[in-house]
Amino acid sequence: LRSVMADAVVVDPKILSNIQFLHSSNKDDAEQSKPADKITISKTWKPERTISAVCSGGYFELSKNAETAYSLHDGKVFCCKTSNMEVERTIEFENEYIITFAVFKNMIATTGKNGGIRIWNLTTATCIK
Repeated sequence: LRSVMADAVVVDPKILSNIQFLHSSNKDDAEQSKPADKITISKTWKPERTISAVCSGGYFELSKNAETAYSLHDGKVFCCKTSNMEVERTIEFENEYIITFAVFKNMIATTGKNGGIRIWNLTTATCIK
């Protein structure tokens, strides 16, 4: 956003270049739908909150089938079912704060503050390497 006015928000033209415009089959309508130099959005538009809370410390990943969500928070990886977002298991290691992770099939690799890499079995939540 470039600037905010009393009644509207003015969007930077650079942002508009990332927006795809739908074109009508009518040539005149298609010409009119091309991006302008700027667009004004009414401030009467109001966002609606749809999520009551988010449990993430900055890193979040979904399984390939999108049935499980993985979230890094407070040095631990939480594994949740996306159907109800209940925590199924927690990946954590004594005296090691996890700073990043990667998921592959039924394994997860974590890296702690000390730089060590650990491989975990996601089914049992046990460290295997």
